Amino acid sequence: GFPFIYLLYQVALAHFNAPIDPRVSEFGKHQAKIGALYLLHCLYETQSKDPKQRHKIPVTMDTWRQMLDLYHCEISYKLLDVCIVWKHLKESQAYCFTAVPLPDPRRPR
Repeated sequence: GFPFIYLLYQVALAHFNAPIDPRVSEFGKHQAKIGALYLLHCLYETQSKDPKQRHKIPVTMDTWRQMLDLYHCEISYKLLDVCIVWKHLKESQAYCFTAVPLPDPRRPR
């Protein structure tokens, strides 16, 4: 079956690919992306330490670019805790690049 962790990843990743909502400020969108990154970190790090049992975070190139933009933005703001979390996931090889994003769980099928 489809591991439940992927549904949780979908929820977090949706914040990087969400359609632009004019009611949400840029600051609010930025904060949502930071929260999503922390959620991804928690989900990945609370799995088994056995690499064969860990489920990697599936990201598209568009999502990866948005994550890189977030990382560079946080460097410029000197918010190093966010940078440390991002680098830790990257160095842990937590990401798996995919051609197609996981479906957005907020949208009906």
